Amino acid sequence: MNAPNTLNTTDDIIHRLRDVLTTGALPRSATERGERILERLTSPVRVVLLGLPDAGKASLLNAIVGKDLTSDDCQTTIEFTYGDAPRAHVTLSDGSILETDGTFAQNDFPDAIFVSQELPLPILRRISLIDVVADAAPEELGAAITWALSRTDIAVWCSMAFTEDELAIWEYVPEAIMDHAFLVLTGTPQGQGNKILQARADHLRERLSGEFLDVFALNGLRGSVAGEETPDNPAAVLTDRILQHSELGRTADADGALLFLRAHDETLSRLQDQATAQAPARPVEKETSDKAVNPAQRAVYSAAYAYLRARGAQLLKSIRQSENLDTSTLIDYCGETVSHLGELVASSEDTTPAELIELTETLTEAEELFVLLELEKGTTSSVDAVSLLLQLRREFETRLAV
Repeated sequence: MNAPNTLNTTDDIIHRLRDVLTTGALPRSATERGERILERLTSPVRVVLLGLPDAGKASLLNAIVGKDLTSDDCQTTIEFTYGDAPRAHVTLSDGSILETDGTFAQNDFPDAIFVSQELPLPILRRISLIDVVADAAPEELGAAITWALSRTDIAVWCSMAFTEDELAIWEYVPEAIMDHAFLVLTGTPQGQGNKILQARADHLRERLSGEFLDVFALNGLRGSVAGEETPDNPAAVLTDRILQHSELGRTADADGALLFLRAHDETLSRLQDQATAQAPARPVEKETSDKAVNPAQRAVYSAAYAYLRARGAQLLKSIRQSENLDTSTLIDYCGETVSHLGELVASSEDTTPAELIELTETLTEAEELFVLLELEKGTTSSVDAVSLLLQLRREFETRLAV
């Protein structure tokens, strides 16, 4: 197997990580963590379109993929994923699932409540898309959003103007999702002037800087004002931004995989040397574990995530204010952050050591890696330090989503 420092591409990292996980030599907690990293590296980024009825979600989805796949008249939530041929998996109101070749048609399945539609479209290799359909009633919309956010990496809220009522709904969304969310103003069905819609977007971008990554005014999705030109694909800028953001996440996951491999490389090498001298041991079966997060654990995860988010924001501010932030200061800052996280977990009085043993192992490994980075201290080390913080934040995002 290749050593971590010889891995030059994401594909190299994926192959190496697969090899490591198939050895069965890592502890259960490390194996599960590695499997989560591998899944994120090999799966398309999940994008969910949210909003009130008639907000233009279907029009936006069609513009993103460059093909008319759905319409605002559709009464069923549809997920679009890549497949070698068109095929629909239709969940009916009684819980049964039907599979059919071709594309889903609402008239053929009037009692469908969810559809997973496979299509051979290139963009679906990189992202999957879910158009969430729900009534405007706060209870139903809230339930639909909760369901959808457990299945998303990037959220897009579609709106005609984003009213105070919509903001009240959005504020219930976890901060972990807000860090990966975009707001899209689609205008009215009759069309608004570009300047009016853009002015509204500019205002909301400033006002909602902590709620969304960015705000887009996409006129032309739902018709345009006479005499005003609109681009052939008004969603192209948003699509590019989504893909850029997904690549940032993929890069962070790749960096996290490298750090994971570096942390366990010595153990694997030792085990491989032992394996040449003796017969292979009988594989140990994985222990089953309850994935449910109890309230005490969730409180610890939430506190840790909030701390990481605040420290990340402060680091970004320091980098922007100082053109020559030295490597030593940056690594020290990241190391202090991880050290404090360990203290935060250890100080929890409402959880037993057994409940948080996997999390403690993760933070211990991180602290050991920072010792190595402190010794190396170079440009690459500083990048690794920041990447490790990003990976830890994704760990807590994943735990909070359970």
